[in-house]
Amino acid sequence: MNIGIKDLKVTCIIGTMKEEREVEQDLFIDLEITIEPPKKDHLEDTLDYVALAQFAQDIARRGFFLLESLAQTMLDELFETFPVEYASITIKKPNAFPYADHAYVSIEKNNTSYEIHSDLWSRQEIGR
Repeated sequence: MNIGIKDLKVTCIIGTMKEEREVEQDLFIDLEITIEPPKKDHLEDTLDYVALAQFAQDIARRGFFLLESLAQTMLDELFETFPVEYASITIKKPNAFPYADHAYVSIEKNNTSYEIHSDLWSRQEIGR
């Protein structure tokens, strides 16, 4: 069974540039989780969306330099904290540069492996 959250808004310190370390920025997080279907119609038999959202916000608010590090930390701790079979996390950073809607990192993992994907280019490559 898949459950998820789309565009969870989190405000945190993220980035490598001096000004990014001084002012919080908005990130938008998508979480897709595969869990065992609940055996009963009780909240304690499934993964609580509110707990999942709070978990993601708490990790992001620690502050990171890289979206990739945030995504990896969130994925690893998700598997340590919740009974998850599979998870996909996409973290979007709006206004990362002026001519795109957002930069993003996407990572997924099942019980035995993970993959990371990114459409980020280095600042040198994009002329920033």
